[in-house]
Amino acid sequence: GADYAVTIEMQPAGQTCEVASGTGTISGADVTNVSVTCTDDPPPPPATYTVGGTVSGLTGTVALLNNGGDGLSVSADGGFTFATPLADGAGYAVTVGTQPAGQTCEVASGTGTIAGADVTDVAVTCTDEPPPPPVTYSVGGSVCGLSGTVALLNNGGDGVSVSAAGGCTFATRLAGGAGY
Repeated sequence: GADYAVTIEMQPAGQTCEVASGTGTISGADVTNVSVTCTDDPPPPPATYTVGGTVSGLTGTVALLNNGGDGLSVSADGGFTFATPLADGAGYAVTVGTQPAGQTCEVASGTGTIAGADVTDVAVTCTDEPPPPPVTYSVGGSVCGLSGTVALLNNGGDGVSVSAAGGCTFATRLAGGAGY
């Protein structure tokens, strides 16, 4: 008539055990149907680590890639971390997928192998692109009926000597809107 309850006090290392038919009341006979089943625990997931760093000098939006596929859009200076963690021992390669308008971004310390810790030292430095050179135009024309040499000046200083009839062009190009 006594009650019994068989439980697991301590699981063995690397296994999980469960009790079946472990509770009941003694009813005039030995209890022989208690069953303990142990199974191996699944292996732990591999350790994973993130890849990130800092962006500086950014005035627009830069698209960064890790290993050519894990994309990340960054719109301000500061820290960044790619969303997909990598297993210990995996390689990483951070590159610029799309440059921000008017800037060029370069990556330093962007390649390596995960070595048991998050990567936090990738440096993305953005600098403004130089403005395009101004559009310039040549000044010239043609000389007709010339029988000697004529010296021509543009704006009082850019000189050209012409000694035969035909076309001539001043050496100095002028920006759009400049007088000649």
